[in-house]
Amino acid sequence: MSQSRIQFQSNGKTLEGIISVPKKGKEPLPCVVLCPPHPYLHGGMEVPVLNVLSSSLQAAGVLVLRFNYRGVGDSQGEFTNGKGEFLDIRSAMDTLAQWPNANKKCMGLVAYSFGASVALRSFDKLREVKAIALLSPPPSSLVGHTQLRKRTPIYILVGDRDRIAPIQKISEIIIENPQSFNCHVINGADHSWDGAEDQAAEKITQFLIEFLSH
Repeated sequence: MSQSRIQFQSNGKTLEGIISVPKKGKEPLPCVVLCPPHPYLHGGMEVPVLNVLSSSLQAAGVLVLRFNYRGVGDSQGEFTNGKGEFLDIRSAMDTLAQWPNANKKCMGLVAYSFGASVALRSFDKLREVKAIALLSPPPSSLVGHTQLRKRTPIYILVGDRDRIAPIQKISEIIIENPQSFNCHVINGADHSWDGAEDQAAEKITQFLIEFLSH
């Protein structure tokens, strides 16, 4: 398995990313883009839970790209708090789809916290996404998106100690829309997933492999 730092363009800005290529896997390879959380909460492509998740997906034969939004890390531009970051997600998807041995018909998305808000807000422009996993999504990000499951399987993973994405509020939305979301709760995990990275990676990898392997 190998990991390489890359650069790609997003609306005239150069963004940094890390692409993880599996050593073994059925080619063309299924693909997953990882969308990081808010940088003001120390979010970026190298937060521990995304590191572990990337390795887990890579080991399962998935081509993975994680990246930093504009103005974060060594990515050019200015962070816009959600106004322009969708263009970065869109560019990351396009970059991964064009990678050698990538299966552009089997593309998944993992959106963590702020990443879920950004991805869902313009999800109609990501029609190639075959499955999406939402890691600690803010409850407000789920409102108005209850029909997505009709075309795209949605998996929500949240910790029972998460104060930013409290399971109580997420549960209220799911109860009102039981056919829209598939949710799993990890006991003892908070919004950072500190100490629960392996559990999160295992659950999300299982979900994505189920929908990206056929």
